[in-house]
Amino acid sequence: MKRQLVAIMLSSALAGGAFAASISLTPPQISSWNVTVGGLTQSVPAATIATFNTTLGSMFTSLQTSLNSSTLSNFGNLPLLSQGFANANSAAFDNASLLAFQTYDLFGLMIGSNVSVAAPSVNPNDAMKAFTDIQTKGDIYLGMATGGVAGQFGLNTSLFIPHVYLSGKFGFIPSYTYTSGSTSVSFQQMMLGVGVNYTIFNKFDLLFGFFKWRGLSFGTGLTYNSNTTGLSMAIAPMSAPPQTFSTGIAGVNPTVTASLQNIKATLTVNDSSIVIPLELMTSLQVLWFLNVGVGGGVDVAFSNSKIAAGGQSDVIVSGLDTVGAVVTPGSATVTVVDSKATGAVFIPRLAASLGLNLAIVKIEVPVSYYPTTQAAAVGVNVGIVW
Repeated sequence: MKRQLVAIMLSSALAGGAFAASISLTPPQISSWNVTVGGLTQSVPAATIATFNTTLGSMFTSLQTSLNSSTLSNFGNLPLLSQGFANANSAAFDNASLLAFQTYDLFGLMIGSNVSVAAPSVNPNDAMKAFTDIQTKGDIYLGMATGGVAGQFGLNTSLFIPHVYLSGKFGFIPSYTYTSGSTSVSFQQMMLGVGVNYTIFNKFDLLFGFFKWRGLSFGTGLTYNSNTTGLSMAIAPMSAPPQTFSTGIAGVNPTVTASLQNIKATLTVNDSSIVIPLELMTSLQVLWFLNVGVGGGVDVAFSNSKIAAGGQSDVIVSGLDTVGAVVTPGSATVTVVDSKATGAVFIPRLAASLGLNLAIVKIEVPVSYYPTTQAAAVGVNVGIVW
């Protein structure tokens, strides 16, 4: 019967600088060995046990070499991955946006959810390939974030301050996990924000809403977004060539296998951003029920991320339990460095949205694209505009 011995422990020591993950295995050792043959119990000599322990050590040394050249060894210093998560976080700030429905008469209430991705390319095929590449290359430019489920309330203050609209937003997502094959991604998030919009050109209405230009507005504000992201991926099991032990006792020559099973590499990412948008937005209502919005500007973002890498595995030795050997468990350790990075500060942004007008009820799909950081965000909003 196989004996499950130990799980890898992560030791987050050292901070800053380039430092590859250091993986070491302490092999299990035979502490005593009594063999019963024909009703007679005999002890395997200490010198023979010492020779067996040396052989076990060699077997696990070969596994350690293989493990150090695996995916786990890539998760040392990860500046590109850290930067990807920072830029993805700032791209998710515009959740539950009211910009496509500015120049409302009294108030607007929007509830929305979105997700953002930063990748080497916004091409969907390239983005999905990046998720595969991370398992073999480790440090690549890639990140994900979400604005959670947010609500934004806006108020027309023109009665007191002409052409000005004020808003506030709040959102969170307690926990969400997405699994694809052997890779899983989890999110936890919180968002807080305030906004102010100024109408540069007023709206124009034709045929009672058959065609409506909602005017041109300038928007700014401040939004804080925080994400905790977990990434877990499986690594193929590893085993050393089996070895046959000779105990010197007739009929007791066990064949022993050393292996690593259930190996996983894990990343925990904590990223946050404060974003100050500077943007122009306009939209058209067509055929009473369609709303098309376009806009653009520059986001001033202060984003950062921190990645802690680790792993887990079962260290397994088989072939000794049935022959009376008492095995002292070994151990496995992974020593890595926390990776930190900041995102871009001045980020051009293009925005568009397509929505439905159902009287005062609005349904909208907004999209944002950041050409300099290769980040994009897409969301779904539902709300009331009065």
